[in-house]
Amino acid sequence: ELEAFNLFFDGWISLFKEIPTFNSICILLAQTALETGHFQFMKNWNFGNIKHTKNHDYCLYECGEFIHGQFKMFYPPDPVCEFNSYPSAKDGIVEYISFLAKRELYASAWQQLLKGDPVQYCKELKENGPYFTAPLWKYTGVLVKLFDQFKTKFKELFELKLKENQNLSF
Repeated sequence: ELEAFNLFFDGWISLFKEIPTFNSICILLAQTALETGHFQFMKNWNFGNIKHTKNHDYCLYECGEFIHGQFKMFYPPDPVCEFNSYPSAKDGIVEYISFLAKRELYASAWQQLLKGDPVQYCKELKENGPYFTAPLWKYTGVLVKLFDQFKTKFKELFELKLKENQNLSF
């Protein structure tokens, strides 16, 4: 979690040439923790468990999806099991943030992330993506719980990183 927090903070600066808000970082961190089982099931630096997209390396692994309200497991070589693969943690973080920030499909969700609203962020991801197949209430409940935990856990670290980066010129 600590490494991911630092990667998100630095990746945001690398992409946008600005300091992220605390809530934005905590939403991204919460979603990654949710999508990867607290980072236990993250493969090849795919922080958002992004399905295989054109022009990306990918790997296959078993996954579960909600189909018509029922949970179903999928196993390779089923194409549902294809996920993007990245060569490093930094590459994975930058791609995950870019995936959400720069795709028209997720523009309204990204605006909610920038506002720091995890509930509306989930709603927009579901309605306009959909980014996830789980029921909205379930996904939102878990993400908000993790968001609150990370806000408590990383508040002091965020303030320290702000001080360390206060003289950055973009």
